[in-house]
Amino acid sequence: MLPEKLRILFVEDNKALLESLAEFFVASRYDVDFAADGLTALHLLATQDYDVIVLDVMLPGVSGITLCERLRRELRKTTPVLLLTALDAIDDKQRGFGGGADDYLTKPFDIRELELRIQALARRAHPASDQLRAGDVSYVPGSLTVSLEDGRRLVLSGLSATLFEGLMRAYPHFLGYEAISELLWGVSDKEEHTIRTHVYLLRKLLKKELGRSLIKGIYGRGYQLDPEQE
Repeated sequence: MLPEKLRILFVEDNKALLESLAEFFVASRYDVDFAADGLTALHLLATQDYDVIVLDVMLPGVSGITLCERLRRELRKTTPVLLLTALDAIDDKQRGFGGGADDYLTKPFDIRELELRIQALARRAHPASDQLRAGDVSYVPGSLTVSLEDGRRLVLSGLSATLFEGLMRAYPHFLGYEAISELLWGVSDKEEHTIRTHVYLLRKLLKKELGRSLIKGIYGRGYQLDPEQE
């Protein structure tokens, strides 16, 4: 369930676009803050909490991707981040997702689509405190922690946590591409390569920290949690 009034930070250096965002979202009764450069945004992120953060990639001072990385690494915040940019190549998107972003919208865009994506990010369910288990793998949604019986642990964040929880809840069944798209963004038509990028980054992180990737692909269908997957 969405909070009664979403609190959003927009970080954008294009004055005309910033004014359009302010006009639309303030009129729609959102609680919004604005920053025109990365350094101002860093100060706000260090002192304020938001439901969703919308970042332009090409910012003066600190780029949007660097800002997202610092949000995750230094401030240790899991707030959903949506990147806005004219860069639409798959390598650009992979850098954005690799930096900790949860969604990516290319310019020009329909402001109503931006609103829908913001709502979808904010709608991610507040996880329950129960522990999910699959083989020797356990996951506690309340702390976003993946654990193996040998003591190795990993705390997830952002869409990686949402995706892993979805796979744990579906186990031993798989999640199809449409189901994953609904889970992560609230729509069923997200491009498969975007989903594959998220899964690739999650598997890489799991392999690095836990020694197992834990997720296997079901050719042409989707993905499945596999506790034995190396």
